[in-house]
Amino acid sequence: MFACMFPFPVVAHWGFRHVLLPRICKKWWPSLGEQNKVADAKEENTAICTCKEAQVLLDTYQGAYKQKYSFWEGVIEMRKLVFCSFYLIQNNILRLVCCTLTSVLVLVHHIFSYPFAHVHSNRAETLSLSLLCVACVTNCVKSVFAYLGEVVEPNTPTEQLLILINRFERISIIMLISFILVVQLHDVSKKNMKRN
Repeated sequence: MFACMFPFPVVAHWGFRHVLLPRICKKWWPSLGEQNKVADAKEENTAICTCKEAQVLLDTYQGAYKQKYSFWEGVIEMRKLVFCSFYLIQNNILRLVCCTLTSVLVLVHHIFSYPFAHVHSNRAETLSLSLLCVACVTNCVKSVFAYLGEVVEPNTPTEQLLILINRFERISIIMLISFILVVQLHDVSKKNMKRN
Protein backbone atom coordinates (compact mmCIF):
# COMPACT_ATOMS: atom_id res chain seq x y z
CA MET A 1 0.00 0.00 0.00
CA PHE A 2 2.85 2.36 0.86
CA ALA A 3 4.44 1.58 -2.52
CA CYS A 4 1.29 2.69 -4.34
CA MET A 5 1.10 6.00 -2.48
CA PHE A 6 4.83 6.82 -2.48
CA PRO A 7 6.49 4.88 -5.32
CA PHE A 8 9.84 6.70 -5.47
CA PRO A 9 10.98 6.08 -1.85
CA VAL A 10 9.98 2.42 -2.09
CA VAL A 11 11.84 1.96 -5.40
CA ALA A 12 14.91 3.72 -3.97
CA HIS A 13 14.83 1.52 -0.84
CA TRP A 14 14.34 -1.64 -2.91
CA GLY A 15 17.14 -0.68 -5.29
CA PHE A 16 19.55 0.02 -2.45
CA ARG A 17 18.67 -3.11 -0.51
CA HIS A 18 18.48 -5.64 -3.33
CA VAL A 19 20.78 -4.22 -6.01
CA LEU A 20 23.39 -1.87 -4.60
CA LEU A 21 24.00 -3.36 -1.14
CA PRO A 22 24.72 -6.93 -2.36
CA ARG A 23 27.23 -5.59 -4.88
CA ILE A 24 29.00 -3.55 -2.22
CA CYS A 25 29.11 -6.53 0.14
CA LYS A 26 30.52 -8.84 -2.54
CA LYS A 27 33.18 -6.32 -3.48
CA TRP A 28 34.42 -5.39 0.01
CA TRP A 29 33.68 -8.54 2.03
CA PRO A 30 33.87 -11.49 -0.37
CA SER A 31 34.13 -14.19 2.30
CA LEU A 32 32.39 -13.66 5.58
CA GLY A 33 32.31 -17.33 6.51
CA GLU A 34 29.79 -20.11 6.82
CA GLN A 35 27.23 -18.04 8.72
CA ASN A 36 26.61 -15.97 5.61
CA LYS A 37 25.81 -19.09 3.57
CA VAL A 38 23.12 -20.06 6.09
CA ALA A 39 21.82 -16.51 6.15
CA ASP A 40 21.85 -16.42 2.34
CA ALA A 41 19.81 -19.65 2.20
CA LYS A 42 17.22 -18.20 4.58
CA GLU A 43 17.18 -14.96 2.65
CA GLU A 44 16.76 -16.87 -0.62
CA ASN A 45 13.62 -18.55 0.76
CA THR A 46 12.18 -15.19 1.84
CA ALA A 47 13.26 -13.68 -1.49
CA ILE A 48 11.09 -16.21 -3.32
CA CYS A 49 8.09 -15.10 -1.26
CA THR A 50 9.01 -11.47 -1.82
CA CYS A 51 9.30 -12.08 -5.55
CA LYS A 52 5.80 -13.57 -5.67
CA GLU A 53 4.44 -10.60 -3.74
CA ALA A 54 6.39 -8.20 -5.90
CA GLN A 55 5.05 -9.90 -9.03
CA VAL A 56 1.48 -9.15 -7.90
CA LEU A 57 2.43 -5.49 -7.50
CA LEU A 58 4.25 -5.40 -10.83
CA ASP A 59 1.27 -7.01 -12.58
CA THR A 60 -0.89 -4.24 -11.18
CA TYR A 61 1.35 -1.56 -12.69
CA GLN A 62 2.70 -3.33 -15.76
CA GLY A 63 0.06 -5.91 -16.61
CA ALA A 64 -2.13 -3.46 -18.48
CA TYR A 65 0.63 -2.45 -20.88
CA LYS A 66 2.34 -4.12 -23.82
CA GLN A 67 5.67 -5.72 -23.01
CA LYS A 68 7.77 -3.00 -24.64
CA TYR A 69 5.78 -0.29 -22.79
CA SER A 70 6.05 -1.75 -19.30
CA PHE A 71 7.47 1.59 -18.13
CA TRP A 72 4.33 3.51 -19.16
CA GLU A 73 3.12 4.00 -15.59
CA GLY A 74 6.18 6.22 -15.11
CA VAL A 75 5.22 8.22 -18.19
CA ILE A 76 1.76 8.80 -16.73
CA GLU A 77 3.23 9.90 -13.39
CA MET A 78 5.62 12.26 -15.18
CA ARG A 79 2.73 13.71 -17.14
CA LYS A 80 0.88 14.42 -13.89
CA LEU A 81 3.98 16.10 -12.48
CA VAL A 82 4.32 18.32 -15.57
CA PHE A 83 0.68 19.40 -15.35
CA CYS A 84 1.06 20.14 -11.64
CA SER A 85 4.16 22.22 -12.34
CA PHE A 86 2.09 24.55 -14.51
CA TYR A 87 0.57 25.84 -11.29
CA LEU A 88 3.81 27.76 -10.77
CA ILE A 89 3.13 29.91 -13.87
CA GLN A 90 1.58 33.16 -12.69
CA ASN A 91 0.01 34.32 -15.98
CA ASN A 92 -3.32 32.54 -16.47
CA ILE A 93 -3.30 32.75 -20.27
CA LEU A 94 0.24 31.41 -20.47
CA ARG A 95 -0.68 28.59 -18.06
CA LEU A 96 -3.65 27.59 -20.23
CA VAL A 97 -1.59 27.73 -23.41
CA CYS A 98 1.09 25.51 -21.80
CA CYS A 99 -1.59 23.05 -20.66
CA THR A 100 -3.13 22.98 -24.12
CA LEU A 101 0.17 22.41 -25.91
CA THR A 102 1.18 19.73 -23.41
CA SER A 103 -2.20 18.02 -23.78
CA VAL A 104 -1.82 17.93 -27.55
CA LEU A 105 1.74 16.55 -27.26
CA VAL A 106 0.59 13.88 -24.81
CA LEU A 107 -2.25 12.91 -27.15
CA VAL A 108 0.08 12.65 -30.15
CA HIS A 109 2.58 10.62 -28.09
CA HIS A 110 -0.17 8.25 -27.00
CA ILE A 111 -1.53 7.84 -30.54
CA PHE A 112 1.91 6.94 -31.90
CA SER A 113 2.70 4.48 -29.11
CA TYR A 114 -0.66 2.87 -28.12
CA PRO A 115 0.89 1.37 -24.97
CA PHE A 116 -2.04 -0.58 -23.50
CA ALA A 117 -2.39 -4.29 -24.15
CA HIS A 118 -6.15 -4.07 -24.79
CA VAL A 119 -7.59 -2.15 -27.72
CA HIS A 120 -10.47 -0.79 -25.62
CA SER A 121 -8.05 0.70 -23.10
CA ASN A 122 -6.12 2.45 -25.87
CA ARG A 123 -9.32 3.83 -27.35
CA ALA A 124 -10.58 5.00 -23.98
CA GLU A 125 -7.27 6.72 -23.22
CA THR A 126 -7.24 8.35 -26.66
CA LEU A 127 -10.77 9.62 -26.15
CA SER A 128 -9.94 10.84 -22.65
CA LEU A 129 -6.85 12.71 -23.85
CA SER A 130 -8.82 14.14 -26.78
CA LEU A 131 -11.43 15.50 -24.42
CA LEU A 132 -8.70 16.94 -22.23
CA CYS A 133 -7.42 18.78 -25.31
CA VAL A 134 -10.95 19.98 -26.12
CA ALA A 135 -11.41 21.27 -22.57
CA CYS A 136 -8.06 23.06 -22.69
CA VAL A 137 -8.80 24.68 -26.04
CA THR A 138 -12.27 25.82 -24.99
CA ASN A 139 -10.93 27.29 -21.77
CA CYS A 140 -8.17 29.05 -23.75
CA VAL A 141 -10.73 30.63 -26.05
CA LYS A 142 -12.90 31.72 -23.12
CA SER A 143 -9.94 33.17 -21.27
CA VAL A 144 -8.76 35.09 -24.35
CA PHE A 145 -12.19 36.71 -24.58
CA ALA A 146 -12.03 37.59 -20.90
CA TYR A 147 -8.43 38.82 -21.17
CA LEU A 148 -9.19 41.09 -24.10
CA GLY A 149 -12.10 42.55 -22.18
CA GLU A 150 -14.54 41.55 -24.86
CA VAL A 151 -18.02 42.51 -23.73
CA VAL A 152 -20.38 39.75 -24.73
CA GLU A 153 -23.66 41.33 -25.71
CA PRO A 154 -26.80 39.31 -26.34
CA ASN A 155 -27.49 38.08 -29.88
CA THR A 156 -23.98 38.75 -31.17
CA PRO A 157 -21.67 36.34 -32.98
CA THR A 158 -19.36 36.35 -29.95
CA GLU A 159 -22.16 35.19 -27.66
CA GLN A 160 -23.17 32.51 -30.15
CA LEU A 161 -19.56 31.31 -30.33
CA LEU A 162 -19.29 31.05 -26.54
CA ILE A 163 -22.61 29.20 -26.34
CA LEU A 164 -21.42 26.81 -29.07
CA ILE A 165 -18.12 26.22 -27.22
CA ASN A 166 -19.94 25.49 -23.94
CA ARG A 167 -22.32 23.05 -25.65
CA PHE A 168 -19.46 21.31 -27.44
CA GLU A 169 -17.60 20.90 -24.16
CA ARG A 170 -20.65 19.43 -22.41
CA ILE A 171 -21.46 17.05 -25.28
CA SER A 172 -17.84 15.86 -25.33
CA ILE A 173 -17.93 15.04 -21.62
CA ILE A 174 -21.22 13.16 -22.02
CA MET A 175 -19.70 11.23 -24.93
CA LEU A 176 -16.71 10.23 -22.80
CA ILE A 177 -18.88 8.93 -19.99
CA SER A 178 -21.15 7.02 -22.38
CA PHE A 179 -18.16 5.52 -24.23
CA ILE A 180 -16.61 4.30 -20.99
CA LEU A 181 -19.93 2.75 -19.93
CA VAL A 182 -20.35 1.01 -23.30
CA VAL A 183 -16.81 -0.38 -23.16
CA GLN A 184 -17.32 -1.64 -19.62
CA LEU A 185 -20.66 -3.27 -20.49
CA HIS A 186 -19.08 -4.86 -23.56
CA ASP A 187 -16.24 -6.32 -21.47
CA VAL A 188 -18.67 -7.64 -18.85
CA SER A 189 -20.84 -9.27 -21.51
CA LYS A 190 -17.75 -10.87 -23.11
CA LYS A 191 -16.70 -12.33 -19.76
CA ASN A 192 -20.20 -13.67 -19.12
CA MET A 193 -20.27 -15.30 -22.58
CA LYS A 194 -16.93 -17.00 -21.94
CA ARG A 195 -18.20 -18.41 -18.64
CA ASN A 196 -21.26 -19.91 -20.30
